[in-house]
Amino acid sequence: MIVKTIGVKMITEKIREVKTIVWVTYGSGLLLNAMLWIIALLFFSHASSSTVLHYSYGVGIDMVGQGITILVLPAVGLAICLLNLMLGVSLRHISSRAWWLLSLTAPLVQASLFVALMLLWRVNR
Repeated sequence: MIVKTIGVKMITEKIREVKTIVWVTYGSGLLLNAMLWIIALLFFSHASSSTVLHYSYGVGIDMVGQGITILVLPAVGLAICLLNLMLGVSLRHISSRAWWLLSLTAPLVQASLFVALMLLWRVNR
């Protein structure tokens, strides 16, 4: 009986640890997205009629648009983060592995959008 109780406690603690990790990764994704919004709002000129929106090393500048268009990056990041959160919460009772994987993609997507925004900022300086 004692062994069974210890086993249940260990499983309960593991589940609690996984839940904590999942919510921390979602939180870090949302924090990175907030940083994206701050950078996009502070460092890019939204009144400019010509802002580099896409740059490739082989071709160079291949997409120029209005400065306000740069806000699409953090908006897409927020949409992806919220979609992952909604899917993860709805799937967590069906598959904890799917919930865990969806939570891990949130900060990864935000980090890659952060790098893209920093590179665009460097090109636009």
